[in-house]
Amino acid sequence: MGSVADQRKTGSHYLGAVRGGYGNPLKTLETEAPVADVVKAAFQAGLKSRRLAASQGAAKYYLNVTIVKFDCSQYVRRRADANFRIQLMGMNGNVEYEHSVVATEVDGSLLTLETGVFGSVEDLRKIANELLQRVVDQALDDPGLLAHLRGSQPSTTG
Repeated sequence: MGSVADQRKTGSHYLGAVRGGYGNPLKTLETEAPVADVVKAAFQAGLKSRRLAASQGAAKYYLNVTIVKFDCSQYVRRRADANFRIQLMGMNGNVEYEHSVVATEVDGSLLTLETGVFGSVEDLRKIANELLQRVVDQALDDPGLLAHLRGSQPSTTG
């Protein structure tokens, strides 16, 4: 695993907020560690579970991730949005393959009474976590990425 860069225009720990009727944040959701570290840990776990993580010194590639967008909010319904750019890098520093994963997760009813001060930060955390897991799965299960890792594709970006 290479680096994870956070390009969001928010604080390094900020994920989102339960908002009032005028869009004002009533309850905020922040991570204990910086979001970049949380995302890196999720990708490391995903690589390990797919047996794609190489031991130190044995890797042919490393994976860089750029967080372009990752946030969540609740006005009435809970919503989380993500846009991650993934780069498979050769050990010589060349980009071997790149792709982006853009995803949205929406939860809740438009008729719910869990709005504003009744909104739950834990429910918002749950939807953000579900989205992160889905984005990691989509990123690591990308056919082009897997083809490069298996050595069946020439060095291109896609």
